[in-house]
Amino acid sequence: PGEGIIWGFVTDGLTGLPISDVRVTLDSLVRYTEWAGQYEIKDIA
Repeated sequence: PGEGIIWGFVTDGLTGLPISDVRVTLDSLVRYTEWAGQYEIKDIA
């Protein structure tokens, strides 16, 4: 209870292609996008 997940995709605004290795941060939680531009931050309280 009280935990959540944030997920999404990072894409190029002109081409719509995914961008990998983009740093995504939320407070002290850090993730990098995968090859398809996706990221997921789990266990957010």
